[in-house]
Amino acid sequence: MKNTIDSQSHSQLTIGMDLGDKISDFCVLDADGQILEEGRVASSPEDFAQDMARFRGAKLFLEVGTHARWAIEALEALGIDATAINPRRLKLIAESRTKSDKKDSRLLARVGQRMPEILSPVSFRSREAQGDYRLLQSRDQLVSQRTAIVLMIKGQAKAAGVRLTGATTVFHKDLLEKIPPHLTASCVPLVKVLQTLTKQIRNVEKELERLSRERYPVTQLLRQICGVGLITSLAFVLVVRDPKRFSNRRRLGSYLGLAPAQRSSGDQNPQLGITKHGNPYLRRILVQAAHYILGPFGKDCDLRRWGLALCERGGKNAKKRAAIAVARKLATVMLALWKNGEAYDPFYRQRKLAA
Repeated sequence: MKNTIDSQSHSQLTIGMDLGDKISDFCVLDADGQILEEGRVASSPEDFAQDMARFRGAKLFLEVGTHARWAIEALEALGIDATAINPRRLKLIAESRTKSDKKDSRLLARVGQRMPEILSPVSFRSREAQGDYRLLQSRDQLVSQRTAIVLMIKGQAKAAGVRLTGATTVFHKDLLEKIPPHLTASCVPLVKVLQTLTKQIRNVEKELERLSRERYPVTQLLRQICGVGLITSLAFVLVVRDPKRFSNRRRLGSYLGLAPAQRSSGDQNPQLGITKHGNPYLRRILVQAAHYILGPFGKDCDLRRWGLALCERGGKNAKKRAAIAVARKLATVMLALWKNGEAYDPFYRQRKLAA
């Protein structure tokens, strides 16, 4: 269906766009919710500039995805009020049994026009901050590959009756002297890869340390907390971006996906796991930091005592639940330090209760 839009005020138009890898479907509604035009456009900044510029002043809604960032920038450069929305808020798209790109674009347009309050607009980092965040992810990928190779070598040696130990960072050193001779041929190329990966990881960490010091000095404040190092502090700052976004700690927990899910109905209020919404990378390293705080090398502090008390309550998965709770509280402590700019007091709660 295609009608002329020349007679329409562009500010009254609402567009829903389903971004595809190669082709994107769009639907244009007038002020009364009638479909004025439906069409398709190639998913590239050049084709957007050629085919979508005539909608200057219109409101456009699309879901967050791989292409959302550049698409929003390209559309805004054309004078279109483009908004990326959280796809979790539109399960009727994701879970529909009659799903198609055309229907999705229609639904995005109708919901954006009539019920924009139910959508969760998503903002993007600056290009500079996005590049820094990608560097963090690159390190994470390198570390994962190194760990996979170490586990592979340990598995081969274990099958030959040899148990290999040692930290992952120095695992490759003198490795060929520890393994059986018949495994040398298979392990030599892996050892060379481990050496390269370890070198690259160190180079990336040096660059991240420089960025932390020069661009994100607040990370030095967050690293006062035992268990929070370079990676955790930098990831927290790059994901949260602005501490003023969160008026209270509960909102931060929900944003990070560390808050318990709720599905209450009548007298039933089952205990559910966390929502796992938000950034999975930051959530994972916060939980890792929580495990360190609760572990044998964690220093005594309010957070550790509180978490250990949760562990002592017993019950199924007590330690796992305690780690999640500590990760959630750790995030709120980091947010408070960021907002206040004060020195970290590991026994603040204890001193407050004693006062």
